[in-house]
Amino acid sequence: MLKSKHLRTRMAFAIISVITLILVAMTVYNYKKSSALIQEEAFGKANYLALNYAKNIESDINEAFSKARSLASTLSRMKEKEIVSNRDVVVEMIGDIVKSKKDFYYGSGTFWEPNAWDGKDHEHAKKFGAEDSGLFGYWYRKDGKGDYVLDPTTAEQAVKMYKPGDGDWYLIPMQSKKESMIEPYEYTTNSGDKMVLTSPSVPIILNGKFLGITSVDITLNSVIDLINSIKPYDVGYAMLIASDGNVVSHPNKDLVMKPLADELMKGLIKKSNEEKKVEDSLSADGKDYIVIAPIKLGESGKYWSLIVIIPVDKVLAGSITLAKTQVLFSILALIIVSLIIYFLAQSIAKPLSVSSDSVHQTGIDLYANSEKLMKVSESLSSSSTEQSAALVETATAMDEINAMVQANTSAARRGREASQDSRSAALEGKNATEEMIRSIQDIRESTTKISEQTNKSNIEVQEILTIFQAISDKTKVINDIVFQTKLLSFNASVEAARAGEQGKGFSVVAEEVGKLAEMSGHSSTEIADLLSSSTEKVEQIIQKNKAATEGLVVEANQKVKAGIQTAEVCTEALEKIIIGSDQVAQLVEEIFSASEQQAAGVAEVSKAIAELEVQAQSNSTLAQEAATSAQIVNQKSDALKTVANELRSVIEGSAKE
Repeated sequence: MLKSKHLRTRMAFAIISVITLILVAMTVYNYKKSSALIQEEAFGKANYLALNYAKNIESDINEAFSKARSLASTLSRMKEKEIVSNRDVVVEMIGDIVKSKKDFYYGSGTFWEPNAWDGKDHEHAKKFGAEDSGLFGYWYRKDGKGDYVLDPTTAEQAVKMYKPGDGDWYLIPMQSKKESMIEPYEYTTNSGDKMVLTSPSVPIILNGKFLGITSVDITLNSVIDLINSIKPYDVGYAMLIASDGNVVSHPNKDLVMKPLADELMKGLIKKSNEEKKVEDSLSADGKDYIVIAPIKLGESGKYWSLIVIIPVDKVLAGSITLAKTQVLFSILALIIVSLIIYFLAQSIAKPLSVSSDSVHQTGIDLYANSEKLMKVSESLSSSSTEQSAALVETATAMDEINAMVQANTSAARRGREASQDSRSAALEGKNATEEMIRSIQDIRESTTKISEQTNKSNIEVQEILTIFQAISDKTKVINDIVFQTKLLSFNASVEAARAGEQGKGFSVVAEEVGKLAEMSGHSSTEIADLLSSSTEKVEQIIQKNKAATEGLVVEANQKVKAGIQTAEVCTEALEKIIIGSDQVAQLVEEIFSASEQQAAGVAEVSKAIAELEVQAQSNSTLAQEAATSAQIVNQKSDALKTVANELRSVIEGSAKE
């Protein structure tokens, strides 16, 4: 089909087709590559958010377990040493726990089996009112005005403690003798404020016997607000799932405190808890990316789950916009390049077409003249034998015609060589184009290096998380030391009160308390130093990543510059093609000039033949020879006409005759 089209059309079509394929391939590759990078970055961010926030929540919950655990250990030692006479000391202890983190702890308490503390429950009955059962069980909490109140165990509460459901907070650690944490529940204060609470509980065991529990009430309102603030890419969200499968936090309030319905998430939660690591997956419909991080609840063996969800289409929106922009620019570039190529092909094909028409017309004229020459030669058959001299002139003219034909042949040969040079120049342009493609591939490799450098940066950020975890451990050490110091002070006070005059010997205990306080100060200094070194390390990592990224960008720019230089080489090759075409046009002009000289020679032959008319008889034999020569010229001119037609067919298409 293309053979019937003009040379400029075939040239333009071939070049534009190759460029179009290259642009389409580059657009598709860039879209897939950018989509993969953006999606990988989004998934990495979701994993980081889920793990980071889960660790923060887990740290706060485990701190509450640590408070309850330390209080349980202290009370157990006091019971073992029979330092149980003053209940007010214990009340002050549980009050200190609540006040140590006012925005997170709502209340704290300790609850014992009947007469398990001091055997004097009956003496304390109705001490705080008619409903006071006297049981050693006190709950120190905040009231609606922000003040702190002490609630003793009433007779009704003493019964509910052993009732399944209402008393799970006490029954579960009593029966399992292990730490436990009740599922989050909604609680309304006396002032009407609503909050979500949960209670880590630690059993008090002495000589294998269960005596009671210590418990800390945690308000989850701040945790829920923190989770609701997680909005990756401004479209994602997070949710908190309790160990019983109920939704604790969700942007949709209608789902809160209801069982999780998504079966895929249930399976991921189970796998995450069993393997104790972050799990991720696409949703069942493939529209969302889901990341689940486990939250360990002390030593209870249970886990909560923090889920971060990001819509995939929102993540890829930037990549789609980039692809559309690239397609638009590619179409615009294709239009501009097509126009340039079309006009360039026009400038090459037009001179060739004109020259081809000239050669074709020359062949026609030569053929017509050769026909006339044959007729004249036939008329010479009756000429006189006295035309010898005129025949000599005819032979000379025919020699000139032969020389002109040879000149035409030589010019045609040089035209073929010029065409071959043009073909070589075109091959050079092809090689330059391939070199440009390899330069673009080098740019792609530089981009891959940037991606690898980014992955290294993520690993270094993980090292920062390890440092912050170490800081958290130091903080727990200080908290435990301060807490134990407080308990030691209380023990000293109790012992001094019991010993009377002999209690003065407890001054040694007071000195130990001072040393513990000094240890706390040293630990605080260590924490400050550790924070300072952590900050410096973060800054070093940032500077290192910045320098590496800038270096890779410079390398990519150098690759682009190399691609531009390669394109310039391609332009020079095309200029060689144009020069070769000019040479072809010049050679064709020489052919035309030679043809004119040949026409003049033929005119001389006609003149000589006119002179031979008088001597027809004498030139009979020579006339026959002239007829034979004229026939040969006719055949050669017909062959020239055929060549001219083939040349025009190549330039203008096979459909044109």
